[in-house]
Amino acid sequence: MKNIKLIILVFTLLFTGSIFGQSSIYSRYGLGINALGVSAKEMSLNGASTALSETDHLGTSNPAGWSSLSLVRFEGGLSLTQTLQKDAASSRNLFSARFQGVRFGVPLQSDYGIVLALFLEPLTFVDYDVQNHYNDSNFGEYDKEFSGRGGLSKFGFGLTYRTPFNFSLGATFDYYTGSTEYTSSLTFGLLSPYRNSTHKQKFNQRGIGFSVGTISSDLSKVFNSESVTDLRLGFSYRYIPKVVVDTFMIVKSHLEEITTAHGVTNSEIPYTASFGMKMVLHKSTTLLLDFGFTPWSNYQLNDRTNPNYTDREKVAFGIEYKDKRLKTKTFWQKLSYRGGLSYEKTKFLINGNNVNEYSISAGIGVPMNHTDILDLAVRLGQRGNTDFGMVEEKFISFGISLSFGEKWFTRRR
Repeated sequence: MKNIKLIILVFTLLFTGSIFGQSSIYSRYGLGINALGVSAKEMSLNGASTALSETDHLGTSNPAGWSSLSLVRFEGGLSLTQTLQKDAASSRNLFSARFQGVRFGVPLQSDYGIVLALFLEPLTFVDYDVQNHYNDSNFGEYDKEFSGRGGLSKFGFGLTYRTPFNFSLGATFDYYTGSTEYTSSLTFGLLSPYRNSTHKQKFNQRGIGFSVGTISSDLSKVFNSESVTDLRLGFSYRYIPKVVVDTFMIVKSHLEEITTAHGVTNSEIPYTASFGMKMVLHKSTTLLLDFGFTPWSNYQLNDRTNPNYTDREKVAFGIEYKDKRLKTKTFWQKLSYRGGLSYEKTKFLINGNNVNEYSISAGIGVPMNHTDILDLAVRLGQRGNTDFGMVEEKFISFGISLSFGEKWFTRRR
């Protein structure tokens, strides 16, 4: 079994470079579209995980949530997305496949919830392609193409600790890196006297940051209710002081490709704060509620704000049913059933109008044995509309992730 897990781990890491397809036209603005967690469990809950802490998953955006980990655990995930883009004049279908990231957790001291976690995960995606055909009396027939590829990722490590009052604390050190390339090109017909040309802007980014989080102790005793068996509040905060950006301007003609300009500047990425609540009913149904906020209107590149950015706000609700009371279970009773809803006022501002996103999700967790779990998810949603010159995007995403657990350290007696 260990050899099989190692093979799957290596394959997942190799797949990191196999990202392809197009995701969203809105990713052309700034840093692009935000990623939605590493695991399919996070997708099936629509990202509602700030107050979530589990023994058999690392799938949470709050570092304090790793403190309940009972085994050495590795998680990695992939997603597939089909998007229907529609504007006032046309529509088209897009497909993308994405590496969602990996996390690796090692419980160092279970009594105090001390866990060391390592992670590599994407933060944003830039992935779009726009093509227009023209027939001009002066230039004849020609094509204009605008495209962008890349994004921002982070990797680092984190530590958790559970206080004597059963409050969980967590913190991470994050290193951010990424390369984004924006291309615009003109392509003329074979008989045209004009030459094809391509202009590229390339941004290489790097910086450090940190995140902190906390999850409260069980507050259900305050209500003295037999139905509410676990109630917790969570908070997480991510901060990136400053990002260094190497900029390149590249011009390509039919003769050669040259770099016409190169410089170094800074980018300021605003903080992200999220608040969450977790409530367990009758030891089997978990309810999750999240609110997240990022003041993207403060984002700056080279001391300039982005006119297409506004503050992001998201409300997400998640539910999971898993009957832990049964001692003997059938296959279907061993599954975890999940669902989620969310509303997001995205960071994108087009022609003075907010781009809103609505989505619904569902998923299951399938135990493969006593320690390993296969998670599956599907998410449907809509981003934007065709009013005010915007683009409507209806999407369906499928997520799959694997969570492997093993016991590495055994205390001798």
